[in-house]
Amino acid sequence: MSNLACRTAALALLLAVAPGVGALGQTAGPAPAAIGAWGFDLSGTDFAAKPGDDFFQYGNGRWYDRAVIPPDRSSDGVFAGLSVTAEARVRDILERGEDGVDASVRADAAKIGAFYAAFMNEARADALDAAPIAPCLEKIRTAATYEQFAELMGSGSRSFFSSVFNVRIRSDDKAPEKYAVSVSQGGLGLNREYYLTPQLAEKKAAYLAYVRQVLEMIGWEAPRNRRTRSSPSRPPLPR
Repeated sequence: MSNLACRTAALALLLAVAPGVGALGQTAGPAPAAIGAWGFDLSGTDFAAKPGDDFFQYGNGRWYDRAVIPPDRSSDGVFAGLSVTAEARVRDILERGEDGVDASVRADAAKIGAFYAAFMNEARADALDAAPIAPCLEKIRTAATYEQFAELMGSGSRSFFSSVFNVRIRSDDKAPEKYAVSVSQGGLGLNREYYLTPQLAEKKAAYLAYVRQVLEMIGWEAPRNRRTRSSPSRPPLPR
């Protein structure tokens, strides 16, 4: 029997015995947990569209027509909904602290709750202002050599600093059976096109104003003179 025929026969057998298995499971074991409606949602499809012309419209058309992106989100969808639900559950755990927690983990739960409460204490944060990060700012101000700057970036794994380079271990593109050190640029404050596209100049100006405001808040020297340095120029094309 061919491989395709075997798989077809197995699928047919599975479909044939599935109802009986489900019934047996319901009578012999405990009642299944209530997890709500689940499965493939056909209400979002648009069967009026031809899949060969526009498969996205065919598969998601009616959902796309009625979907509304929440005002506090940049996108929406199934995974966004799962993320919102998970965030709400994590917040409940953090705010609850040790209440309703098993005695064996109550001490750790109390620490987690206290840590979260301290992080969310806006009045305390406003009162302290930039004092907690003053040592970090001083390290940045005193980094005057390439060696000191490299050391500053290298300490990112144990501090709040980041690097202009991303260094990681990943599979070698030329030899997938081996690992290699991968180095890439560390990213920009905005997408690169915001710096280079004239149509986005207004948004870039608003971003630079925000950067200037943050620098002024921490007492950084001459922020108005330094802000234009955050605009990368397009590198020359190789000849």
